Amino acid sequence: MANGSRFNHWAVPNRSEKEAKTFYQHVLGLSFLYQFTLSSELARRIFSLPRELTVLVFGSEQLKVEVFLDESFRLAQSTVHHVCLEVLNRESVIEKAASLNLPIIRIPREDRVTVFLKDFSGNIVEIKELQE
Repeated sequence: MANGSRFNHWAVPNRSEKEAKTFYQHVLGLSFLYQFTLSSELARRIFSLPRELTVLVFGSEQLKVEVFLDESFRLAQSTVHHVCLEVLNRESVIEKAASLNLPIIRIPREDRVTVFLKDFSGNIVEIKELQE
């Protein structure tokens, strides 16, 4: 990246600790690293939320995801927000999502299929096969 910068983490809201662990550990294969609490003061200053938030951190060598737990979270009806992950075995990830009845969106293209998954809270994750 320009000026020596690099991607640090992706932050995403989620309604449930159980659902977050199921999606980010089981489906995406990330390790649970740790959790922390964001104070109500910081939540208010940063996100205009008047309550403390528990944050679960998942990761691998290349990716860190901070999952902010908020039972009242509801994804906007229309959004283009998503993250795209490259994985070693895309079909395996898709099969895990399917086994949990998670939404899978397949978009046929000229020479490939673009695949998007939705987690239990509706966050969108595009999944691509890692090209070495």
